[in-house]
Amino acid sequence: MLFPDNSVNLKKTDWSLIMSKAEKTKKRIIQQAADLFNQQGYAGASMSDILGDL
Repeated sequence: MLFPDNSVNLKKTDWSLIMSKAEKTKKRIIQQAADLFNQQGYAGASMSDILGDL
């Protein structure tokens, strides 16, 4: 056996935490972009605007 069972489980747990954080970040970016598009229009919103408040 290469890894004890506990270390394998820990790696699975760490991966799910990373994915959870990534999903939250993705949702925040999408929400921020949608809000700016509604206020300024698509052409009026830059990546700097979208990422500025995150």
